[in-house]
Amino acid sequence: MRSRWLLVSAAVLASGGAVAMTSLPQVTVQAPHPPTAAELAGESVPHFILHHATAPTALGQLTRWREGICPATAGLDPAFNAFVTARIRAVATSVGAPVQADTKCRVNLEILFTTDPQTAINEIAKRSPRLLGNYSRSELASAAAVTHPIQGWYVTATRGTSGTRMVDDSARITVLWGNGIGDVVGSVPACQPGSRLHNECNSDIVNVILIADTRKVAGYTIGSISDYLAVLALSMEQTPDECDPLPSILDLMTPNCRDTGKPTGVTAGDLAFLKGLYDTDLSAAPALEREDIYAQMMGQFGKR
Repeated sequence: MRSRWLLVSAAVLASGGAVAMTSLPQVTVQAPHPPTAAELAGESVPHFILHHATAPTALGQLTRWREGICPATAGLDPAFNAFVTARIRAVATSVGAPVQADTKCRVNLEILFTTDPQTAINEIAKRSPRLLGNYSRSELASAAAVTHPIQGWYVTATRGTSGTRMVDDSARITVLWGNGIGDVVGSVPACQPGSRLHNECNSDIVNVILIADTRKVAGYTIGSISDYLAVLALSMEQTPDECDPLPSILDLMTPNCRDTGKPTGVTAGDLAFLKGLYDTDLSAAPALEREDIYAQMMGQFGKR
């Protein structure tokens, strides 16, 4: 909603305002080089999926966007804000994620660049703690802690067989989410489980806030940063603290990673994973969901 975007934008002003950048590239999604045999060896791909598809949702299942994403960026010069937004839209389209066609849509993906990310997220947490995700009141302080140069906060919802969605909320807040499609907020899933192998429920991402610390990302190109943000935006994953043999753009700012040859753009592994995520039946048990993504990734790599 517009009011939500105004709230998030106000957090940028409270934490330092806009930051200038240089070298604006073209908005294109070029096919990255295929992974090598060494990058696919052993348990590389299953580990990649495990680290890139976390499931801290009410159902314990993997989650993705089902309603079209509507990104908006603040904190940079206008041309750079527009580039980041357009790049995320392009990556989302390339992997089959839903994207709102109207660029004047209701914002549900907020990207902030600021010199003081902790002040920004604190301001958001103070005014609307639900935007940080499914946390109890006692967990809110730790949930709001900024620990990475780029970090994400995700709001998820449970979708029942009837199509009704209930926003996941440990705090049992009972006000309406108010996005116009009948969502309500509560702690009870809006559906019943099916079996141990298949669940009649699904988990949706309904809002994401991504905050980039401009003091720590200043040495990277806007293209690399935009790809990093796109991968974080399209799957519920936190910035990793280690790297897998199969490269990811999320390796870019990971300290315990290879010193040379870090990706500078979205990788073949990133795109294959996201395509699998957006084509997999996510009403199955999490292990089966990951197995399906694995099969789809290997198929994309020509390794079936």
